[in-house]
Amino acid sequence: HDQQEALSLSDRIIVMNKAVIAQEGTPQQVFQHPETPFTARFLGYANAFSGAVADVGTSGVVRIDLGKGIALQARWRSQEPAKNGGSGMAAFRADRVEVLAPGALPAGDNVFAGEIETAAFLGTFIDYTIRAGDLQIKAEGEVDRPFARGDAVQVRIAAEQCHAFAA
Repeated sequence: HDQQEALSLSDRIIVMNKAVIAQEGTPQQVFQHPETPFTARFLGYANAFSGAVADVGTSGVVRIDLGKGIALQARWRSQEPAKNGGSGMAAFRADRVEVLAPGALPAGDNVFAGEIETAAFLGTFIDYTIRAGDLQIKAEGEVDRPFARGDAVQVRIAAEQCHAFAA
């Protein structure tokens, strides 16, 4: 199915997984707030990484430790409650990744160093694959601030654009 067409024409969306409803809601709700890893991947959340729940904060925010000093704060989306030390998954869209010059922001949760592995100019954006520790992150960068293969970069994913699920 053409997802953009479905989102633009629909008042309600139902995402099915093996004949079972995975999520139902308005197009905006389903797209911006996936409730399952399946829904997230189905709707183009190209980055999904497993880790450990390192901290359960307030208002449904958790910290997922992805290893090698990389951690993401994200909104917990699973029905079961998050538990410190439990398995978790963080997911985010490639178009929500900011690709910055090294040192642009202080390192910390949701901000870390990486290296450009691939860069493909696609007209309205540059399609990047960025290596950060053991992770390969898909990103869509701005065409007026290009980076080339081998360049050191800094990656930032806003916490409100990052979703966490039980792994």
